[in-house]
Amino acid sequence: MYGYIVQTENQQEEIYIKSKLETLKKTDYLYSSLSNESVNKVVFHELLISSLNGYADIIVLDESKQHVLFTNNNHIVTKPKYFRALDESAYKAYKIEYLKVDRVLMYSYDKETKKYYIIIEPTKNAFDDIKQNSQNMLMVIALSIVLLLVIIYIYSNKISSTLYTLTDIVKNYRSQNILPQSEIQSNTKFYDELYKIENEIYETINYLVERENEQTKAFYKSKLENLQNQINPHFLYNTLENINQLAMMNDIEDISKLSRGLANLFRYNTEDRNPITTVNKELYIISEYIKIMKIRFPSIEYHVHIQDDDLVETEMLKFTLQPIVENIFKHQSIRDHFEINIDIHAWDTHRIIEIYTNQSIDMEIDLSKVNHSINHEREDGSGIGLYNVNKRIQLHYGDDYGIYLKMRENRILVSTVVLPL
Repeated sequence: MYGYIVQTENQQEEIYIKSKLETLKKTDYLYSSLSNESVNKVVFHELLISSLNGYADIIVLDESKQHVLFTNNNHIVTKPKYFRALDESAYKAYKIEYLKVDRVLMYSYDKETKKYYIIIEPTKNAFDDIKQNSQNMLMVIALSIVLLLVIIYIYSNKISSTLYTLTDIVKNYRSQNILPQSEIQSNTKFYDELYKIENEIYETINYLVERENEQTKAFYKSKLENLQNQINPHFLYNTLENINQLAMMNDIEDISKLSRGLANLFRYNTEDRNPITTVNKELYIISEYIKIMKIRFPSIEYHVHIQDDDLVETEMLKFTLQPIVENIFKHQSIRDHFEINIDIHAWDTHRIIEIYTNQSIDMEIDLSKVNHSINHEREDGSGIGLYNVNKRIQLHYGDDYGIYLKMRENRILVSTVVLPL
């Protein structure tokens, strides 16, 4: 009679079975690697007996289970019924009765050597140590729990006593009762701590009151500034609209265009507080700005070249392009057939916006110095427009993005804006 026991929930028994079989396999590996078979067989036998206990029967069978490669019990190998249930499992065990003694047959099939490694031990010997170890472990755990409970009880009493004493002192302190001198002396530390706590409470209250006053002031100041900001643009829009109406009544088209363009610029800047806009809206405000400048320079032409229509709906910071275009009017000579071009295209993971004219520049420019000033604020305050735009881009998107200038053929100066795609 036998039944499989490897499925037992006792993890210690499984570990025991696997460690025994691993010892047998490794010893066999050592034996197989040696050359003197007659001598090595003795060594192999002694190694196994010393590493496994003396009660164990050790058997090594070939793949067919018909040939015994090694055994220290020539009798049991003549009983094939004990080995019929062997299969090609890594580790398995089942119970057998041999010579009227209950035993456990542990085996492992090794796919590399194509051998069955078998250990047969009396069940009592195999698992008694495990049971004893488990009982000892349970005893240690139980004693540890009892000791922990005793320690917790002692410290909880000590803490409780201290808390009760502190509570009594606080009650007397609140009621201004005078305690006996002996009790005061015995609790000096508690009173010192109470005085410290009292001072800390007063300091905290004063700090919170001051902070509340500052926050209240800041709130009302912000509210007042917000109302003022709403009033100023509203007044400005009304004034520009009145100028526009007056210009139209008197057929002064340039003044009408100027007032409408300025109104659109201010509305774009003030109506929506969100600093993020789209490329399309930014291009629109550039066209409004150029309309204003055409009053002064009628021959100006404005062209936009976009690689992909989807790029116009991507986001960017407000008033990124307008200061660059404004810079052209400040530093370049405006001649006949003057063109302002804006090219927008994608490159790798970047959006590239290039702004340039169709005319070469007259003055000598040190590009390295100019690009340095774009990234570093100058003490004399010059070049502040491009510096501010570049700084805003880097604060929002990171230092990998921003503005730089380069020179094309025929001394065409190009302002390049690099944004994430």
